Amino acid sequence: MKYFFFICKISTLSVFVGWIAVGCEREALISNVVFVDPNLQTYFDSFELAAKTRGIEVDLSSEGIAAFLLPINEGSVIGKCSSNTDNKKITIDSDFWRSASRFERELVVFHELGHCYLQRNHLDTANGDGTCTSLMHSGLTNCRSNYNSVTRARYLDELFK
Repeated sequence: MKYFFFICKISTLSVFVGWIAVGCEREALISNVVFVDPNLQTYFDSFELAAKTRGIEVDLSSEGIAAFLLPINEGSVIGKCSSNTDNKKITIDSDFWRSASRFERELVVFHELGHCYLQRNHLDTANGDGTCTSLMHSGLTNCRSNYNSVTRARYLDELFK
């Protein structure tokens, strides 16, 4: 009978120690979670897939880029990437988001990920027909955005080059 009691005590202790270890691990994982607005997550996933189809491995969650839909209220700014040594954050203007098409949304999210993840600067050159050569255009020049289902692959090739 004493033997059985001893085994039960060890089993209980093992379960208790295991619970503490799992609890600590879970807490550590939670502290590393970075918020990405669920409306933006689809575009983060699409960015990773677009990179992968071009032979580039992208893991945005490990990069720790947070993303929010919030009012920006800075003139014509519809998206921005803020970064310092510890944090990277993308903010997309919520008013813009409500009325934007799927391609307009993808363009602005990919543009900001171009800054935050790919470390790309603005590229304001234009093709002969006046369309922008890159998704990385600033929007402050005379080139005309032409991102759509027909031109998407070409623009993404340039983005990930």
